[in-house]
Amino acid sequence: MFNQYLMNGLTSDEKKKVAIHELGHALGLEHSYIPNVMVQGQYSYTQLGSHDIEDYNYLYP
Repeated sequence: MFNQYLMNGLTSDEKKKVAIHELGHALGLEHSYIPNVMVQGQYSYTQLGSHDIEDYNYLYP
């Protein structure tokens, strides 16, 4: 569940980024500090990066 207090202060684009980031965690992906991945420490990506896809395929062959 998202923190409603914090989510209320975000734009719709920022909310989308947070949702995608948290979905990555729900799928088993951990934080990464490799650029261009959705579960990087910041909520800045709106699509899967190649590293995300590799990690997902590793977890769910």
